[in-house]
Amino acid sequence: YSSHCRIRYHPYFCDSSDTSDDHSDCRAYHSIWHAMGTLSFYKWVGDKLQVNVYVIPNAKKDEVIGPYLDAIKIKIKAQALENKANQHLINLMAKWFGVPKTHVSLLKGDHARQKLIEIQNPKIFPEWMGTEG
Repeated sequence: YSSHCRIRYHPYFCDSSDTSDDHSDCRAYHSIWHAMGTLSFYKWVGDKLQVNVYVIPNAKKDEVIGPYLDAIKIKIKAQALENKANQHLINLMAKWFGVPKTHVSLLKGDHARQKLIEIQNPKIFPEWMGTEG
């Protein structure tokens, strides 16, 4: 794995079958994940980037966990009450992608953990995105 990557030895890459002390099997899976380029949790629709997100509210801190099924799993501090988690997620995505909050839309999943977020003309591509696609 690369030292700048926030995913590190997450269970998505590292399971009980890896008995090596140095997590060499985990690093191999992680390297494959990074080498995949365009990942299945996002797609381009014109100048808009659509990202499938699986949200875990009420976390101790905001953090990207890694790929989860066809989404990217993100923990957020906000509670899932009165639209607080959705608004917090929109604020985070705007910050991470370098756009105003008005350029981030929740297309699906208003009351679900699985969400579809759309970012208009993203300016920044966070490390967890892999490549620009």
